[in-house]
Amino acid sequence: MPHHPSTAADLRSGFRVSVLSIAWTVAASAVSITAGLRAGSLVLVAFGCTGFLDAAGSVALVVHFRHALKHETFSERHERVAFVVVTGGLVVVAAATTIPTVDS
Repeated sequence: MPHHPSTAADLRSGFRVSVLSIAWTVAASAVSITAGLRAGSLVLVAFGCTGFLDAAGSVALVVHFRHALKHETFSERHERVAFVVVTGGLVVVAAATTIPTVDS
């Protein structure tokens, strides 16, 4: 069943916003991690890592939107992969920031 015209336009808009989000978030995260490493700030490094995870989520959305536009259906597999990547990454960042905090 073909997409309704407004749905296809919404998917294209979501695709563009997600691509811009990736670019912005990767740049901001790189600056945060660099500043954190130079200043010895775990908080800035963790913030930057969290940003990269956000960018990974946006990459998953781009793949999801492209699939929906091409195949005229959403992919549950893409949604599951995005969930696992982002959730797993957040758990790693949480563990990496908790361990040094507890040792202090």
